[in-house]
Amino acid sequence: MSMPAQPQYPGSPQGGPGSPSGFPGLQTPGVDGKVPGKGMKKAGLIMLIVGLVLCLIGIVVFVVAIVKVVGVASDVSDNSTVFNGSATIELEAGKDMQAYVHEGETGPSCTIVGADGTNPDTGTVNQKSTVTTEGTDWESFGSFTAKSTQEYTITCDSPNEVMVAPPVSVGGIVGSVGGIIGGLLVGGFGFLLLVVGVILFFVGRSKAKKAQNPAF
Repeated sequence: MSMPAQPQYPGSPQGGPGSPSGFPGLQTPGVDGKVPGKGMKKAGLIMLIVGLVLCLIGIVVFVVAIVKVVGVASDVSDNSTVFNGSATIELEAGKDMQAYVHEGETGPSCTIVGADGTNPDTGTVNQKSTVTTEGTDWESFGSFTAKSTQEYTITCDSPNEVMVAPPVSVGGIVGSVGGIIGGLLVGGFGFLLLVVGVILFFVGRSKAKKAQNPAF
């Protein structure tokens, strides 16, 4: 005796080929047809790359600026002469020099005479320079410029130490400090982008994985 066929209702699963999808391994697009998390993952990757590049640029600018600051101080230190009473130094024509005393001391009266008996131009550097060499702080009290390449004898009426050295490059110092600040700002912004980019990338990847393996 045969059993009557069971009625089929619209929308009921057939269990055979062509049945509705919804099994693990199939991507489930969102309402607009896009895979969830894909755009976030892409944006995060872009921000990560840009942030990394800015970090590297900031580091390079910071290091170069530091080297310039050290170079300015080294120029003064390497071309300095410290003496008591008098000293003879050789200078090239047009070379600007300043006379320094220990910070807080009063500058003595000094005379400068070239080997040919001529005097260099004095008061030619219109800036006050301060510098630290070998742990000692110095401040300038006078300046002069060599008229010709020759030896110059400097005599001061004080037993205290006097240093003769090039003036501190204010423009170089200001530019280097600006470079340090700029490097920190660029590097800091790049690091922020890097962190946000990493977060977006992994969150987007997590959402994409959930879309590929939906729970049912």
